[in-house]
Amino acid sequence: MHAADPSFDVNSAHAAIAAAETLLRVGRPGLGRDRPADYWDVQAVRPLAALLFAASPLGNGQGIAWVRAALDNVDPEDVRNPGWAQAALRCAVSAPVLGRSVVRALTFDARQRDSVVAAIRAAISPDELQGEQRCG
Repeated sequence: MHAADPSFDVNSAHAAIAAAETLLRVGRPGLGRDRPADYWDVQAVRPLAALLFAASPLGNGQGIAWVRAALDNVDPEDVRNPGWAQAALRCAVSAPVLGRSVVRALTFDARQRDSVVAAIRAAISPDELQGEQRCG
């Protein structure tokens, strides 16, 4: 995985899920964590994968900067600005499972959705990505 921009190497839905698992440190790619995966980290895998896919060369090609801009826009009607709805649209044809996961997350209770957003925000923070670069 390209540490500075994890969306760079995303070339399929599977690659997006693997990148999200690595960033969130869950599943096989995330082994080596010093504690069990948090529930919200696990719930965030597919929504993060969808955001990464949407920002990848297969999506809009705008990379991690787009993911960060899109993260807080959980308005299910806003497809014009970077956000979860736009990610769902970008995933609809090539990665429909990821697109549906975003739609599902948008229907969560606001507190649950905020917990997923917080898990993703922590995983893609510049400090975390720099840590990945040093370790990877």
